[in-house]
Amino acid sequence: MLWEQAAKYANPKGELTHEDFAKYAKKSKFFKDQVDENSKDKTNYAAKREALAKGELAFQLIDRNKDGFISRDEFKKFSTKLSSKQIEAIYSKFDEDKDNLLSVEEFRRMLKAPKND
Repeated sequence: MLWEQAAKYANPKGELTHEDFAKYAKKSKFFKDQVDENSKDKTNYAAKREALAKGELAFQLIDRNKDGFISRDEFKKFSTKLSSKQIEAIYSKFDEDKDNLLSVEEFRRMLKAPKND
């Protein structure tokens, strides 16, 4: 579908130059939504990638010993505004394998969870 739309900007040989593609992208709702942080489409690719990158960075910062997991102690040291009870609730809900560690996947699920959960 995107190719059909972009093809309208191609030359008679069917080639799409960088300039022609730029013209198409500037008018395309799809590409506008990818870079518009105020877009109503909150599922856009760029926003997802940025959120994922921020989540990965946060995980790396909290995982002080770099073992690929966040222990309760590491989480507690990083999250100074959370009470022990709140941290226990987080681990109870998101530590799916109950090993007292948050894996990258478990941490991602925590970040994606609705705020009122």
